[in-house]
Amino acid sequence: MRDNQTEKVYSGIKRDIANGVIDLNEFIIEQAVADAYAVSKGTAAEALHRLCMEGELISYPRKGYLVKVYNDIEHTQIQRLRYTVECLGIRILIDEKSDEELQALKALLDSPADRSVYFTDNARFHLTLAESTGDKFILHSLSYLVGAMTHTLRYNSVVNLPEANLLCHEAIIEGILARDYEKAAKSLKEDMQL
Repeated sequence: MRDNQTEKVYSGIKRDIANGVIDLNEFIIEQAVADAYAVSKGTAAEALHRLCMEGELISYPRKGYLVKVYNDIEHTQIQRLRYTVECLGIRILIDEKSDEELQALKALLDSPADRSVYFTDNARFHLTLAESTGDKFILHSLSYLVGAMTHTLRYNSVVNLPEANLLCHEAIIEGILARDYEKAAKSLKEDMQL
């Protein structure tokens, strides 16, 4: 039973990190997490320690936990790995999915161009593409990488106009629908500003 509760807390916090819900400058306190998830303080601590072991959080004894923000070198390394993983996902979509399955990806373009939800919508776009591959390892890997980039970019206030990225999203989907890997990969590169 405790393992299920720990997993619920762990997954919830990890998702909130990936979606930019957690304030990067505010300490995460074990008791507050326990209260929010209606679990024991020990269960909350276990989930938070797991996130520390994975590099998502940094523990500050007697203060709490902060979301890890990556330096410029780490940022570049994460972007390079993320691009590779996303390109693999694009290749799988193009090579293995039916025309009907690919047409369903058009729904990803229905999100609003709103700065207040930009990071959440951008993360959702990329993670839904990964989920569409049906490959849980791509989704898991990309979840970590998108989360790392999202909270680092939020911290550094690096925001492109959502409209520019939405145009890239449209071009990625168009490339996938046309089964044109080069176009989709080039659009992804533009979206990630590589």
